[in-house]
Amino acid sequence: MTSAVITVPASFGVAPCRATVDAAKLAGIENVLLLQEPVAAAIAYGIQPGVEDENWLVFDLGGGTFDVAVVSTSDLNLTVISHAGDRFLGGKDVDLELVRKVIIPFLEDRFKLPLPVSDEYKALTARLLPRAEEAKIALTYDKSYLLDLYDLGTDLNGKLIEKEITITREDVESCTEELLAKCLQLTKQAVAEARVSPDGISRVLLVGGVTQMPYVRDGVAEALGVKVDYSRDPITAIVEGAAFFGVTKAGDGGRAADVRHDEAVKVLTHVDVMPGDETAIIKGRVMEINSPMEIAFYYKDWDLLSEWVLVDSDGSFEIEVSLDESKKLQVLELKLRHQAGAAVSLADNQVVVNRTIAVGAPRLQHSLWIEVQDQDKRFDELFRKGDTLPAEKTDLKYRVARNITSTSEEEFLPVKIWEGEDVENLDFVEIIEIKKGPGILIQGQTADISISIDESRILEAKVFLPEAKMMAVSNVTIPDDMNVQQRQRLLDTSLSRNYEIIDKIKHLIVPETEVEREFNRLVRQLDNMSIELYHNRDNSEEVDKLTQQERTLGRGLRRLAEDLILGDQKKRGPYDKDKKRALTRLEEIRGKTGDEYMEEEINRLKNEISSDYISERELGQKLRHADQLYTHVINNDISFLKEYFDFAKSRQVDMSNQKAAGKFIAQAEEALRNENVRALHRAVYELYRLLPER
Repeated sequence: MTSAVITVPASFGVAPCRATVDAAKLAGIENVLLLQEPVAAAIAYGIQPGVEDENWLVFDLGGGTFDVAVVSTSDLNLTVISHAGDRFLGGKDVDLELVRKVIIPFLEDRFKLPLPVSDEYKALTARLLPRAEEAKIALTYDKSYLLDLYDLGTDLNGKLIEKEITITREDVESCTEELLAKCLQLTKQAVAEARVSPDGISRVLLVGGVTQMPYVRDGVAEALGVKVDYSRDPITAIVEGAAFFGVTKAGDGGRAADVRHDEAVKVLTHVDVMPGDETAIIKGRVMEINSPMEIAFYYKDWDLLSEWVLVDSDGSFEIEVSLDESKKLQVLELKLRHQAGAAVSLADNQVVVNRTIAVGAPRLQHSLWIEVQDQDKRFDELFRKGDTLPAEKTDLKYRVARNITSTSEEEFLPVKIWEGEDVENLDFVEIIEIKKGPGILIQGQTADISISIDESRILEAKVFLPEAKMMAVSNVTIPDDMNVQQRQRLLDTSLSRNYEIIDKIKHLIVPETEVEREFNRLVRQLDNMSIELYHNRDNSEEVDKLTQQERTLGRGLRRLAEDLILGDQKKRGPYDKDKKRALTRLEEIRGKTGDEYMEEEINRLKNEISSDYISERELGQKLRHADQLYTHVINNDISFLKEYFDFAKSRQVDMSNQKAAGKFIAQAEEALRNENVRALHRAVYELYRLLPER
């Protein structure tokens, strides 16, 4: 096999696309065409002839990545108009949550397990992850599943870890909540970026194994209010679409392939057909004609041969063929014979007729920038997000930064290419290597650079030196500055540094606050990364992925630490949100309790929480006390008084003064609506005074 269609996520930028193509070439595949996975999925789900001006949303949630795209069929071309996603979000997150929230707590109640930061704990988690995945898959179809926990080694007391646990579908759904929420947030982002209202989405196409979960399917349908289509196998949909696309690209748009043997005759064909047409016009030319010939097309499914048409003297022909309305893709066999009746051997006798919508030109998913080393480093935009591919930039003029006169073939001038939308937060992707070529590179020389990018997001560069009147040698590479072991050691160091930050600030964390929730989220992410690194230490791609994750996590952790340690020097402290929430709740119940002592306690708490001099330990206690007071007043006192009110109201007919009774009942109902304990207490007291003595 020398040609292939390879699918990639819509979010893939330049570097992963080039890496994919390079890997294919290492495998011996010379001709590679990259197809965006949302487009492949849309093809597989069955684009019907005549479908036009619709928008579909492809929701692709796999084991390790999430990709969502809005796909348009405008102008009879299938195009991705917006996308969003997370390359590090998928079913593995559910597995890990299931291990952490369900399986590990179950084992901790029965065995003495190692500490979470230890290598033994990470190894145990790594062994449990496949079991969690097994349960998750089973609970897609069943309500409960008995999972065996054997062959896990021994605990810290030497006791063999062997148990069985019943896991329910509710357990898995609880562990999927956070994942689904993130996916839906990215989905809404993609819809907003496409400038399409939810009403403008015709249907949602589900792709990826995780979308088989009823919880995910129902959640997507409810959140978007759009029909969810899972009529295809979500695991194989992308492969099916890519295969369909590959067949339509065979022979370069329907033309016959190159001659495979010397005696075979080559015939070039072109199919003229619109989506939904019942017939197609096939035009072409027989490349070698030395006597009158006739041409026809054979329908294998119908066992039917079209009429024979005489080929012109220059080899050209045109023939109208009927199409099967039930098929989107139709393969016809070409027949060629001498007018005398003898058959002619053909290099390729198949013609593919595609009756569906065509796949439009792909768009660039991320802007590309060139780094310029002037007095200060700056970035010039090469291509903009959304540009149609292929594209080319030819008006780039720069000056050579330094001399290259060495005879070494390895010396080159690096020009860095970056990717992203914010120049303050770009990702480095590739290097244009400019070598001396037949001459030398002299500092200050003008260089005209032309950069092109093809449909598969592969960059090419040409460099012309007008003063020297020569082309410089240039090529684009993805540099590997360090081997995977070095990168892994650096990542280990970064993770250890983050654990040190956690140890320094954990005593400053106030329980049951927003800060504590953020802190716990970062700790969970850090633990997850440590486990993943332990499991994939020699996997270059996984190490690089985790390195990117660590950068984001490290920034968040350092920001939190700065807020906690330097909070008294800032206008806003890390616990401002929690203070505001507590003060709001105290204000809601102040003056409503009907209890003098409780009113004093509420006022005292308000003053203490508002103070700038309260310590963090005391703050935690005060916040919890405020929550307890609120719960007591709202849930306990009001519920207690409401029972007495309901009884008194049921005895209204027995009351001595009906007019007064009606007034106090109205006051009590208003107090209930306003959650005013004092007013409710007074009204209920007056109602009981109107009841006859028992």
